[in-house]
Amino acid sequence: MGFDVFGRTRRELFRHGARALFEAITPQNAVAMTEERFLTIEGQDISDLWINTLRELLYLFSGDGFLVKEVDIPKLGPKRLSLVAKGEPYDPEKHEIITEIKAVTYHRAEVRKTARGWTGRFIVDV
Repeated sequence: MGFDVFGRTRRELFRHGARALFEAITPQNAVAMTEERFLTIEGQDISDLWINTLRELLYLFSGDGFLVKEVDIPKLGPKRLSLVAKGEPYDPEKHEIITEIKAVTYHRAEVRKTARGWTGRFIVDV
């Protein structure tokens, strides 16, 4: 499954990428923002940072059982960012899993600046 994501800024692009990832996993209207997780993520370049960020966010769900609804990014450089993931623990009585995403891959991954802002692509294994 692939995603093309857009944002006016790099920060907005990364927020929209997180939202796209979790909208594929579960309906976002069922996810509350009761807890926060703080992450610092690094990459070799902006595309590597993009994929590493999405992988870390996916791990919050697959490894920790935490569903993300919203992401704030207080610091974003070309190779490092800090983010706050807001959401709640997965509850099978409350949350329907639409798609089981196993991994975020580097296949065809890209981040680039356009005349209208930023665009990013990522592919996931389901």
